[in-house]
Amino acid sequence: MLKKIPFPLIILVLLIATTHYLSLQFAWYVRNPWLDIVMHFITGGALSYALYWYFFRFNSSYLSHPFFAIIVPTILIGIGWEWFEYYYDITGWPVDTFNYKFDTMKDLVMDTLGGCIMVAILRKKH
Repeated sequence: MLKKIPFPLIILVLLIATTHYLSLQFAWYVRNPWLDIVMHFITGGALSYALYWYFFRFNSSYLSHPFFAIIVPTILIGIGWEWFEYYYDITGWPVDTFNYKFDTMKDLVMDTLGGCIMVAILRKKH
C-alpha cells in the first residue's frame, strides 16, 4: 500500500516550484545570483528526500548503500538539468567560458551537497 508522501517533502517541492517560477517571472536569478546556489542546494536535498522516502517505503535494502541508491541518482538528475540549461541556452554564460564551466560545477556541487546533508539528516531520524 502506498504510504503518504511526507508533508515536509511536499512543502519543499512547492517551495522550489514557486520560487523557480517567480524567479523566472521577475528575474530574481539575474538580480540575486546567490539564489541559484540556494535553489540547487534545496533541490538536491528534495531529490534525495524523495528517493530516500521511496526506498524506505518500498525497498529498504537499497538504503544500506545510500550513495548508490540516492546520491548518484541525485547527481545524474543534476547533470540532466545542466544539460537542459545548455540545450536551451539558458545558462547565462557563453558555453566556452570559464564562468559557464564554473557555474555548472558549482551547481552540481550544491545539488550533491544538499543531497548528502539530507541523507545524513534522514538517516539519523530512522
